[in-house]
Amino acid sequence: MRFDRGYARQNMGAVQTPWNPQYANAPRTNRYGQYRKKSGAKITEGSNGKPAITAWRKTRNAFMTLVACPNNEKHIARKDGGIPTNKKGQQYARWTATLVERNTGTMTTHSALYNLTTGKLYLPDLKLVVNPRANNGGYFGKSYVSRR
Repeated sequence: MRFDRGYARQNMGAVQTPWNPQYANAPRTNRYGQYRKKSGAKITEGSNGKPAITAWRKTRNAFMTLVACPNNEKHIARKDGGIPTNKKGQQYARWTATLVERNTGTMTTHSALYNLTTGKLYLPDLKLVVNPRANNGGYFGKSYVSRR
């Protein structure tokens, strides 16, 4: 019985490794074996004294940057005067986010919700989340779990 199925046998020593199609797209590490960052976020104080969040995200097809800041004080509360809360009792503030796609040059403005408890910024219409408090220098990416 032949198990090589017609392929030529090679000496796979310690130096040579077989080609693996799983790693064919692009290496995700630099020459030191560390993973490259694909997103980042930072919270800073704006020129007017209010907090501002800046974030960047790199995907296969696009490079996006985001700048978000809180709305005016009169637009933070709901119509009845209360602060928006969810079922867990976490409070949210309304923010405005400007998203710039660097490849196409398009700039769009979206409404966002800033969770005062966790410090995360949610963009519900795009299903994105920004977490400047993440331990790896911030996160800007998907806020849902894909169901394949």
